[in-house]
Amino acid sequence: MLTLSQTLLHYKRPEVQKEIILSAKNREVGVMLNEKFGKRPDALTFPGDIMEFVKSGATSFHFSEELWQNPLQIKTDMTKRETLDLRIGWDLVLDVDFEVWEVTKIITDLLIKALKRHHISSVTCKFSGNKGFHIGVPFQSFPDKVNIKGNLVETKELFPEGVQRIAKYLMDYIDNKYNYFELSRMIVKNKFFIDYLIKNNKILSDVSVEVCGNKSCSGYGKQIPQNHTKNKTEFICEKCGKNIKQENTKMMQCPKCKILMKKISNGSNKKVCPYCKQNKFINKVDLKIDTILISSRHLFRGNLSMHEKSGLISIPINPDKVLEFRKVFAQPKNIIFGKYKFLSRKNIPKGEAERLIIQSFDYNPDIEHEKEKKELSYEDIKDAIPEDLFPPCIKEGFKGLKDGRKRYLFVIINFLTSVGWHYDQVEEYMLKWNKNNETPLREVLIKGQLRYHKSQKKKILPPNCSNKMYYMDIGICKSDSLCQNIKNPVSYTRIRAKNINKTKKKTKKSKK
Repeated sequence: MLTLSQTLLHYKRPEVQKEIILSAKNREVGVMLNEKFGKRPDALTFPGDIMEFVKSGATSFHFSEELWQNPLQIKTDMTKRETLDLRIGWDLVLDVDFEVWEVTKIITDLLIKALKRHHISSVTCKFSGNKGFHIGVPFQSFPDKVNIKGNLVETKELFPEGVQRIAKYLMDYIDNKYNYFELSRMIVKNKFFIDYLIKNNKILSDVSVEVCGNKSCSGYGKQIPQNHTKNKTEFICEKCGKNIKQENTKMMQCPKCKILMKKISNGSNKKVCPYCKQNKFINKVDLKIDTILISSRHLFRGNLSMHEKSGLISIPINPDKVLEFRKVFAQPKNIIFGKYKFLSRKNIPKGEAERLIIQSFDYNPDIEHEKEKKELSYEDIKDAIPEDLFPPCIKEGFKGLKDGRKRYLFVIINFLTSVGWHYDQVEEYMLKWNKNNETPLREVLIKGQLRYHKSQKKKILPPNCSNKMYYMDIGICKSDSLCQNIKNPVSYTRIRAKNINKTKKKTKKSKK
């Protein structure tokens, strides 16, 4: 944990204050105070603002990917139209963070090369401060309007969907264009990575490389040829004891004794290491950018901001030399100011990223929020599931909220109707919840939302747990062990109800 003396020593430097204020322009700012964000929205205008926050216990500053006319006018319950009127653009920020540090560098390097192959010269990169990197392309690199499937759309409206699509498209682009040859070559040389996979029993995918995982083998960490398989059947002569292995053969005659040999093992099509003849392999690496984190009002650690866990600084680096970066470069005493910039807006060719954004929409990957819309609703539940079986997020939200009340209202209507509650029960529940809020919503708003939902004559699920805007951002996500295995709050409740019913049936049978 950072001490006040550490933060003061770093943030009082004029070079640090200058860069932070420059980076904060037109951005919503989130200030980390005692391991929690302070009030939002906030902004930084003058160097003195930074020191005031630090003296109050601030350890780091986080900025929005979106750019706003006036960040202080942002409200949690803004309509889509109000949001678009206030938003002036967004920066492409990709957050790369893999479990293994060396592989994180490889993925970051490949993404930067992929962007440059799309003729984007304004690519910048920043060490996140702990285990990853931020890759940035400024909004000025994109055209003001872009033709998406025949419709001319203002680019500022394409957030967060535009960034999500670009992230998905780039990962597939790397898969197709590079064939992961470069990544494969680097991985097989990285024994720390191989040890990690063995230790954690990882079965990974998406990289066309297989390496031997037998530590005692001379070929440990070496790529295994694709055609090296074990498919020979073994025979032995009962007279002379001669042993022969032959491919694709059901019977074998001893060449010396001229008698039929006994089959002692059937062949298999398992691949084996040519060095140790064993089948201990590690193959394929799942490389993904988490697009769920790319959401409205999502923040990333600001330029030259400290990291609470590592004590390192989030510094801009040379995007062409990511593989050479060492964490020691980010120690406060080793920082070199002004050498590289992150999301610099100087001398940017306007519209150079047009090809990238058009191709990412043409590619049409599966986006998380689109999956939610397409996902089938659950079968109707005849009997209302009781409150004590509700997931932690629903229970936490019922205690009352300061922000995100309308979002929770949307969640709770869809949730309750999906777990068998009738509309009169839903209305009673919501009115009780509203009394717990710091500032209650108008009762007419609640009843209006309920009437609208009822008029649709169709029950839909609440947003999935992965939709950060509805659970994490309003502070009600309090996951337990069951939450780790479900995608939707309704699933949580249904599973608990089924488990209780099974227990009841077992009890009745045992009594009989």
